[in-house]
Amino acid sequence: MKKNSDKKKIVFQFYEASVTDNTINFIYQDLCMQCLIDLREKDFSTYNKTEFTAYDYKKMCIRAEQQRKYYDVCSAIFTMGEWQAKYLIEKCGVNKNKVFSVGGGVNVDVTKYNPKNRNHKRILFVGRNFERKGGALVIEAFKQLKTKYVNDAELYVVGGGVHKYKYVEGVQFLGDICSSEIVDYYNFCDVFCMPSYFEAYGIAFIEALCFGMPCIGRNCNEMPYLIQEGRNGYLIENDNIDILCEKMFLALNNTEIFGFLEQNRDNYIKKYSWKNVVNKIAEIIDKKVETNVER
Repeated sequence: MKKNSDKKKIVFQFYEASVTDNTINFIYQDLCMQCLIDLREKDFSTYNKTEFTAYDYKKMCIRAEQQRKYYDVCSAIFTMGEWQAKYLIEKCGVNKNKVFSVGGGVNVDVTKYNPKNRNHKRILFVGRNFERKGGALVIEAFKQLKTKYVNDAELYVVGGGVHKYKYVEGVQFLGDICSSEIVDYYNFCDVFCMPSYFEAYGIAFIEALCFGMPCIGRNCNEMPYLIQEGRNGYLIENDNIDILCEKMFLALNNTEIFGFLEQNRDNYIKKYSWKNVVNKIAEIIDKKVETNVER
């Protein structure tokens, strides 16, 4: 932040607080309220799987209007995802010169990479919201995987679980564990599978990529920007259990994908670091301030 008294005060925030004549304002977001309103109105079944169902609709609309007013007068909006940046421009009508997708960073220690115990039979799912993240679909597809292809396959579930799946053979529910323990499972498992119904960004995906794990997600929101079909993982289009089962089997056995991820792991680590995110934000703020582009 610049502290020259001759210049206006720079404000960097995560919530659209008031803008004054003495400030130059910037905001960093992973999701805007209008997106949730649209999801609620156009795809309630998906919205109903999210954590946002407890939100009061009238308050959501008020917040969305506050955000629109803020977007009009701020200097730049930084988004985690490319999908959200595109949404702001195309759906919310925000000036494209104000919107910058800067990504997000991993929250685990990537220097602990140690995949020596992998056996191409283990799948990892991470997500506190089991339903929104597609946990039930993953378990059903995994059951089929064991029946059709890999009878000794294993599925590890971090952060969530449903009682009716407690005794499914080969599934281990780990509950909420700390980041250092999650690293153990990023190393131990072979494939990351989280076909979320709604995912504004998806830090677990980028963490998995930094640990050389093929990822399986859903072809919506930010996921297709992180996962390239057949290159570093696979995407599903719907809830077809057969297709997800096939993707699991392919991901476990595609040596080309594992080779690609190993070769590009350093690139992923650099791209998905908070240092890289901060550098992007700082560079844009400097340019906005130096060129005096405040509105």
